[in-house]
Amino acid sequence: MWFGAGLRHIARPNISFTDEGNVPLDMFLTIHGGYYLTMERPFLSFLPDDSDLFFTFNYMRQSEYNRLDLGTFLEMPMFSFGVMAATNPQRKSSNSHFITSVNPIISMKMDEFTFGYSYDWNTSKIGHTQGVHELTLTWQSNHTCNKCDNYKVKLKRNGEAGYTH
Repeated sequence: MWFGAGLRHIARPNISFTDEGNVPLDMFLTIHGGYYLTMERPFLSFLPDDSDLFFTFNYMRQSEYNRLDLGTFLEMPMFSFGVMAATNPQRKSSNSHFITSVNPIISMKMDEFTFGYSYDWNTSKIGHTQGVHELTLTWQSNHTCNKCDNYKVKLKRNGEAGYTH
């Protein structure tokens, strides 16, 4: 399980286009978290070993606007599949949609790299887009540091002795 929060623009900087203007930027709050389940055998024997099911959320608020993303994905040793939904929990008008987009996600791991693809399928009538394609590339080093006490995490999945960050 994980949980986090962030607050940006605490000093409320002036974003006015003129020297005489005073337009403070509203603070931006984000709260995020999730939970994962290890998929155990023999109940789900069709899944590879070391498969996990994740549930995630991310809430964002700035001024009167807010958004809540909810999602789930299945992570296997080489591939991951999932779906996220972007919601508008505080609909401001009768024309507002609760679910603003649905986003299927797929990724593939190759050594220290993960290649991802998602498609943001717009469910609202704002704009006439055909959706948005997103590509990601993530690099996560396998380098270990046995002298880095603050960053040691025991490997639990493979039962290996040693540490990694």
